[in-house]
Amino acid sequence: MLRVCIIGMGPIGNRHARMYQENDQVQLVGVCDRIPERADAAAKALGVPAFGEASRMLAELKPDLCSVATGGYEYGSDHYEPTLQALEAGAHVLCEKPICNEIPKAEAMVRLAREKKTVSGRQSEPPLYAGRCAR
Repeated sequence: MLRVCIIGMGPIGNRHARMYQENDQVQLVGVCDRIPERADAAAKALGVPAFGEASRMLAELKPDLCSVATGGYEYGSDHYEPTLQALEAGAHVLCEKPICNEIPKAEAMVRLAREKKTVSGRQSEPPLYAGRCAR
Protein backbone atom coordinates (compact mmCIF):
# COMPACT_ATOMS: atom_id res chain seq x y z
CA MET A 1 0.00 0.00 0.00
CA LEU A 2 1.35 3.42 -0.97
CA ARG A 3 1.57 6.14 1.66
CA VAL A 4 0.30 9.40 0.15
CA CYS A 5 0.52 13.06 1.17
CA ILE A 6 -1.01 16.13 -0.46
CA ILE A 7 0.54 19.60 -0.64
CA GLY A 8 -2.11 22.27 -1.27
CA MET A 9 -5.57 21.76 0.19
CA GLY A 10 -7.69 24.00 -1.99
CA PRO A 11 -10.49 22.53 -4.12
CA ILE A 12 -8.14 20.42 -6.26
CA GLY A 13 -6.15 19.08 -3.31
CA ASN A 14 -9.38 18.09 -1.60
CA ARG A 15 -10.50 16.34 -4.78
CA HIS A 16 -7.26 14.37 -4.80
CA ALA A 17 -7.86 13.44 -1.15
CA ARG A 18 -11.35 12.11 -1.84
CA MET A 19 -10.07 10.06 -4.76
CA TYR A 20 -7.18 8.64 -2.76
CA GLN A 21 -9.52 7.63 0.03
CA GLU A 22 -11.58 5.63 -2.46
CA ASN A 23 -8.48 3.76 -3.67
CA ASP A 24 -7.57 0.58 -1.82
CA GLN A 25 -3.96 0.80 -3.10
CA VAL A 26 -3.16 3.93 -1.08
CA GLN A 27 -3.34 5.29 2.43
CA LEU A 28 -3.64 9.05 2.80
CA VAL A 29 -1.26 9.90 5.65
CA GLY A 30 -1.02 13.71 5.71
CA VAL A 31 -2.03 17.04 4.21
CA CYS A 32 -0.24 20.37 3.96
CA ASP A 33 -1.25 23.91 3.18
CA ARG A 34 0.41 27.22 3.96
CA ILE A 35 -3.01 28.50 5.06
CA PRO A 36 -3.43 26.82 8.47
CA GLU A 37 -7.23 26.85 8.37
CA ARG A 38 -7.30 24.90 5.11
CA ALA A 39 -4.80 22.32 6.33
CA ASP A 40 -6.66 21.91 9.63
CA ALA A 41 -10.10 21.61 8.02
CA ALA A 42 -8.88 18.99 5.55
CA ALA A 43 -7.03 17.07 8.26
CA LYS A 44 -10.11 16.99 10.46
CA ALA A 45 -12.35 15.83 7.61
CA LEU A 46 -9.87 13.20 6.43
CA GLY A 47 -8.57 11.94 9.76
CA VAL A 48 -4.91 12.67 9.03
CA PRO A 49 -2.36 15.13 10.45
CA ALA A 50 -2.11 18.69 9.13
CA PHE A 51 1.13 20.48 8.31
CA GLY A 52 1.97 24.07 7.39
CA GLU A 53 5.36 23.22 5.91
CA ALA A 54 5.82 20.63 3.19
CA SER A 55 9.40 19.87 4.19
CA ARG A 56 8.32 18.95 7.72
CA MET A 57 5.47 16.74 6.50
CA LEU A 58 7.72 14.94 4.03
CA ALA A 59 10.44 14.36 6.64
CA GLU A 60 8.04 13.09 9.30
CA LEU A 61 5.70 10.98 7.17
CA LYS A 62 8.04 9.77 4.42
CA PRO A 63 5.33 9.26 1.77
CA ASP A 64 5.74 7.07 -1.29
CA LEU A 65 3.64 9.46 -3.37
CA CYS A 66 2.84 13.16 -3.05
CA SER A 67 0.22 15.19 -4.89
CA VAL A 68 1.26 18.80 -5.48
CA ALA A 69 -1.97 20.76 -5.79
CA THR A 70 -0.81 24.20 -4.75
CA GLY A 71 -2.58 27.22 -6.19
CA GLY A 72 -0.14 27.87 -9.00
CA TYR A 73 1.60 30.98 -10.22
CA GLU A 74 -1.60 32.92 -10.88
CA TYR A 75 -2.47 32.63 -7.17
CA GLY A 76 0.93 33.72 -5.89
CA SER A 77 2.14 30.15 -5.50
CA ASP A 78 4.10 27.71 -7.59
CA HIS A 79 4.45 23.96 -8.10
CA TYR A 80 8.24 24.14 -8.45
CA GLU A 81 9.39 24.27 -4.81
CA PRO A 82 6.98 21.69 -3.35
CA THR A 83 7.66 19.32 -6.24
CA LEU A 84 11.42 19.56 -5.70
CA GLN A 85 10.93 19.03 -1.96
CA ALA A 86 8.85 15.90 -2.55
CA LEU A 87 11.29 14.51 -5.12
CA GLU A 88 14.24 15.18 -2.81
CA ALA A 89 12.36 13.29 -0.10
CA GLY A 90 12.20 10.30 -2.46
CA ALA A 91 8.48 10.49 -3.22
CA HIS A 92 6.82 10.00 -6.57
CA VAL A 93 4.99 13.21 -7.50
CA LEU A 94 1.68 13.95 -9.15
CA CYS A 95 1.83 17.66 -10.00
CA GLU A 96 -1.16 19.67 -11.11
CA LYS A 97 -0.85 21.53 -14.40
CA PRO A 98 1.03 23.43 -15.48
CA ILE A 99 3.99 21.75 -13.85
CA CYS A 100 5.74 25.13 -13.89
CA ASN A 101 5.37 28.45 -15.68
CA GLU A 102 9.10 28.67 -16.39
CA ILE A 103 10.59 26.14 -18.81
CA PRO A 104 14.05 25.96 -17.16
CA LYS A 105 12.41 25.18 -13.81
CA ALA A 106 10.12 22.58 -15.42
CA GLU A 107 13.18 20.95 -16.98
CA ALA A 108 14.90 20.93 -13.57
CA MET A 109 11.86 19.19 -12.07
CA VAL A 110 11.95 16.46 -14.72
CA ARG A 111 15.72 16.10 -14.41
CA LEU A 112 15.51 15.63 -10.63
CA ALA A 113 12.75 13.03 -11.00
CA ARG A 114 14.99 11.09 -13.38
CA GLU A 115 17.98 11.38 -11.04
CA LYS A 116 15.91 10.15 -8.09
CA LYS A 117 14.36 7.40 -10.24
CA THR A 118 10.91 8.58 -9.28
CA VAL A 119 7.85 9.11 -11.42
CA SER A 120 6.82 12.73 -11.80
CA GLY A 121 3.66 13.33 -13.75
CA ARG A 122 1.13 16.03 -14.20
CA GLN A 123 -2.59 16.08 -13.63
CA SER A 124 -3.96 12.63 -13.92
CA GLU A 125 -6.65 10.88 -12.01
CA PRO A 126 -4.94 10.20 -8.66
CA PRO A 127 -6.08 6.55 -8.44
CA LEU A 128 -4.64 5.79 -11.86
CA TYR A 129 -1.40 7.51 -10.98
CA ALA A 130 -1.14 5.64 -7.67
CA GLY A 131 -1.46 2.37 -9.56
CA ARG A 132 1.40 3.40 -11.87
CA CYS A 133 3.65 4.19 -8.89
CA ALA A 134 2.78 0.91 -7.15
CA ARG A 135 4.30 -1.17 -9.96
